[in-house]
This record gives sequence, structure tokens and C-alpha cells, in this order.
Amino acid sequence: MKKNKEKKKKIIKKIKKIIKKNNNIIISKYNLIKNNKITILRKEAKKLNIFIRVFKNNLFIKSIINTKFEIIKNKIKNQLIYSISNNLLNNIKLLSNFYINNKNFKLKYCIYKNKIIEKKDILSLSKINNKKEILIKLLWIISKYPILNFLKIINYLIIKKKNEY
Repeated sequence: MKKNKEKKKKIIKKIKKIIKKNNNIIISKYNLIKNNKITILRKEAKKLNIFIRVFKNNLFIKSIINTKFEIIKNKIKNQLIYSISNNLLNNIKLLSNFYINNKNFKLKYCIYKNKIIEKKDILSLSKINNKKEILIKLLWIISKYPILNFLKIINYLIIKKKNEY
């Protein structure tokens, strides 16, 4: 009995350490998803520095007390998987793609900056381009059009930016 309590305390401490380093959590329901698919998801997540794990709900709730993620404690029910990251866009894109390819996977909530983001908004955010994608598109534009047009675009953006202030 005492060993079990100590083990739970270690798990809570580990979760607290992980969430302290990161700024967002996506909570998803994963019923009926085969273990090999979850393993593939974890491998992809590891490449993006995203921590994905299943925790017992009570242990997770105890771990988020007095943290920036406490606002979600009343919504933690059923069989859930937690995706914890410091890069919101990568986390959202990874899980949204997994959701699209696995209909039994249900995105539930994302917690970011003390706000709860619902499923529909998570899917909307997944369509936003990250910095790398924007740079690739910019390079494509540069290669496709003469440099003069590119300079006109830059000049237009500078003028627009000045007008915003």
C-alpha cells in the first residue's frame, strides 16, 4: 500500500515537472484506437518535442492543481490522452492530422494561456501556417517572379506596417 502511494506521488511529481516546462496541453479521447497507431503518434510527437502520454485522470487532476492548467480539471472524464508541448501550432497540427486519419480519435480541449480551446477552434488553428511553411511559400514567390516584383511586395508591406502604427 505504501509503495503504491509513493509511486503515485512520483507520477504526480513527473507530470508537474513536464507541465511546468510547457505552455499548452491538448486533451483527446482515444477509445478504439489501436496501440500501434498511438505508438506511431508518439514517435512523430517525439520528433517535434511533444510529450504524449496516458495518465490516470485522478493523478493528472492532482498534478494540475495550482498550475496554469487548473481550469480544465472539471472537464477531465473518460479515457484520455494528454499531449503536452511548448509549441502550440505543432501540437495542434500533429493531433489534428491524427484526428483526420483516425475517426475514433476525438479532440476534446486545448489549454493555452489560461484559456480552454474547444475542438472546432483547434481544427481551425490547425490550418494556420507555421514559420517554416511561410518561408517556403516566400521562397517560391521569389523564385517564380522577378526580383523587382518582390521588392514591390516588400515595399508595400513596409508601408502597410507603418500605416498600422
